[in-house]
Amino acid sequence: MVASKPSKLATISKKVFYGDKKLASVTLKSSKLTSSKVGVGAFKGIKSTCTFKVPSKKVSAYKKIFKTKGAGSKITVKKA
Repeated sequence: MVASKPSKLATISKKVFYGDKKLASVTLKSSKLTSSKVGVGAFKGIKSTCTFKVPSKKVSAYKKIFKTKGAGSKITVKKA
């Protein structure tokens, strides 16, 4: 998924990646995501070892969000 202005991403729809077992890596440049702006089940059923690359100041917060929105406990969240 490539957006024309990735640093301005403010929401992720519910179930957008639901069941995507091939999703192995996600890179987010936005620092604007909050739990209320990520839809229910957005990451449910993705590859259990998916790696998320996010802004350095958001690693901990985003890891919590991704897990509450369905990503498994084995995901990796690190600095982009």
